[in-house]
Amino acid sequence: MSDMSQYLTMALCRLYLSRGLSLKEKRQIFSDLGPEKLPGSAWWENLPLAEEITLPKEKELTDILAFLEEKKVITIYYGHAEYPKSLYELTNPPLLLFARGNIKRLLGPLCAIVGTRSPGERACRWTKETAQNLADYNIGIISGGASGIDSAALQGGLLGSLPPVVVLGVPAGTFYPKSEEALQQQIIAAGGLVISEYAPGTTVRRDMFLARNRLIAALSGGVLVSSAGIPSGALSTAAFAQKLGRVLMTLPLSPWEKASAGNNLLLRRGAKSVTSAKEIAADFNSTLPLKGKNLNLPFAEKAAAPKKPAPAANLGELPPPEEKIFKYICAAPRLLEELLAYSGHSHGELATMLLELELGGYITKDSAGYFSAA
Repeated sequence: MSDMSQYLTMALCRLYLSRGLSLKEKRQIFSDLGPEKLPGSAWWENLPLAEEITLPKEKELTDILAFLEEKKVITIYYGHAEYPKSLYELTNPPLLLFARGNIKRLLGPLCAIVGTRSPGERACRWTKETAQNLADYNIGIISGGASGIDSAALQGGLLGSLPPVVVLGVPAGTFYPKSEEALQQQIIAAGGLVISEYAPGTTVRRDMFLARNRLIAALSGGVLVSSAGIPSGALSTAAFAQKLGRVLMTLPLSPWEKASAGNNLLLRRGAKSVTSAKEIAADFNSTLPLKGKNLNLPFAEKAAAPKKPAPAANLGELPPPEEKIFKYICAAPRLLEELLAYSGHSHGELATMLLELELGGYITKDSAGYFSAA
């Protein structure tokens, strides 16, 4: 790492780790200043309510820099030539990506394979074999770093000719669960890639895993949900896939199998039914379907398109319980606890209805846990 790149990386980490600013605000500051001016700027002094912004200590920044150097972590910033163009499709793309391994693995066609952390033996075996066989169709694998289906998909990808990509929901250099450390190290050694949007030392929060799912969907050309119950984080990846226009696929499972409810829900919502690598390849869009709206940034944040409310004519298509919940969310953003108290439904019943509304494009959920009208 050159002195200049160290200087920029430290400035970016200072911005990224500052408390009191949203990710969008941090991205806007960087867009306004650019990589040339950010390192020498005291940007925090000119902001409204500057006294409410807390900067990280210099010792924290130098420790991060030393860690990145030691672990050979590549830092890719928003607007950089190697920043994945498909991430510009997101309404809230990362400011930074921390990468270990071969960054060029993001260039090839990738199929996301996600699912439950507690799959049956047959689901694991099918996932592993299918992930391996997709390499025969020049399709690589991208997944989260969780145990269960994620792990099986990555193991299969490692056995194929295209080393897989892991997107972490924890800080760079952290292995969670610890049982997946050996596999991720093997992936890096084999020419694969492990990435995170979270700087080393970031405190792990539950919402980071859901936020990670938007990256998995965006970086892929299609998402396969191998086995998922309800609720399941894999279904949020499916929701992001549909919003981004990625092909969504799932394995048809018997309704009495423990982790089939999510699969069968996705099939009802229009996901393609697949049973082999050959069928996945036939449905898969090997060229990322970039919409071309925000691909020429790199340092000028464009105005977001106005949100389109769900057409009133479509409300009649919702079952009465879901329509009631949707109208309640339309009045104001709601937390899950509010919705549970208002609806009187069990957690499982409400989770299913919220997922139906999210997949139908009626509502969205932000990183703070609020449900809002789409």
